Amino acid sequence: MFNKKMALLVAAIMVFAVLLVACQPETVEVVKEVPVEVTRVITETVTEAGQSTEVTRVVTEQVIVTATPEPVAPVSFAAPNPRLTRISFLVIRTRWIRTWLTIRRAARSMVR
Repeated sequence: MFNKKMALLVAAIMVFAVLLVACQPETVEVVKEVPVEVTRVITETVTEAGQSTEVTRVVTEQVIVTATPEPVAPVSFAAPNPRLTRISFLVIRTRWIRTWLTIRRAARSMVR
């Protein structure tokens, strides 16, 4: 009876987790087009009827620039200090062994 209830609870939690992940909003990248004015000074040498003349023109254009977002920096899941990870693992393992030994002793005392 207990196993059947536990199996149903685990199945319900898994279904809830799948639905929760499926309902997350999509990541939308915003691409923004911004008009920018570009001013250029153009100097040319023009030859007309045997004479060279320098002509200077100022040209102003409007260019549309598409802004793209910066790439996301990679995330590191490494522990800042590996020694701390080993120590915490040893603490958890030691507690688990103590708990297991306590349960084993209690089970043996119940059998006797």
